[in-house]
Amino acid sequence: MNMNELSLDGRLLKMFVTVYKATSVTEAAYQLNVTQSTVSHGLARLRKITDDPLFVAAGRGIVPTPRAHALAKEAEDILSRLAHFKKTEQYDPASDDGELAIAGYDFVVETLLKPALPRLRQQAPHLSLHVKRAYGRQEWLQVLRENRADLAFTLAEVAVENDLSHQILLEDRFVCFYDPLNCSAPISLEAYVKAPHAAITSGGVYPSEIDRALTSRGVSRQVVLEAPSFSTLATLIKGTNIIATMPSCLINSQFSGFSFVEPPVELPALQIAQVWHNRNSASGRHQWFRQLIRDANKRCD
Repeated sequence: MNMNELSLDGRLLKMFVTVYKATSVTEAAYQLNVTQSTVSHGLARLRKITDDPLFVAAGRGIVPTPRAHALAKEAEDILSRLAHFKKTEQYDPASDDGELAIAGYDFVVETLLKPALPRLRQQAPHLSLHVKRAYGRQEWLQVLRENRADLAFTLAEVAVENDLSHQILLEDRFVCFYDPLNCSAPISLEAYVKAPHAAITSGGVYPSEIDRALTSRGVSRQVVLEAPSFSTLATLIKGTNIIATMPSCLINSQFSGFSFVEPPVELPALQIAQVWHNRNSASGRHQWFRQLIRDANKRCD
């Protein structure tokens, strides 16, 4: 069998250092909790690799050769570096002067990031945060896979991908927003489907849920306005008779100037999640950031 430096491994080096310090195969075997034949076999491999006897008999014991003396410190250094290679570095947010990026719909980013921002500034004052607006599923999938964003905030139901992980942060419900100065509350199903509707474009997650529920009741609605963001949509329909069925978390943000009622059709609950690429799952930095976002958020009421 051809022996070269690629035949070395940590176990052989550990065995060599133990024999060197113990000056005894028997004692080394005891310390390593292996048989004497295992140690003898390991030493035989090392002798072929180093082309040196390493240890020779001296009375009833053994003594290291000059080559073994020279290699012992080097072997200990290699073992130390191997231990460091394995060790997970402790992440310190206070000393982090890098960047983090978040992608998602405007209302989701605002809802989840706003309560976390004071904690982030306190714990990581030198960290820069970038928000990337992602209007649809394909956009945030792309930025995560291309490592242009650390987290995406979106619906849990669209976050299931083999190379991604997600964690549900809060649940929400749909409400119907309307301008009370320009239209009445669409309380009945008839009034609801007759009213002009606004919806979010690029992704179509929210309209599709609503339209599926209406179809199950044998009715449909007319969407007369589409906008790429919740803030734009709210600005456009203010002062009109257009209604919008949106997550209730918008009550105190983008739709704060509107009245709202429960939709006259049963709609599924919304589960909002933070999503990340699996390459970052074990990162201390990402684990800290995800935990900070989770700790800062509670259910929207």
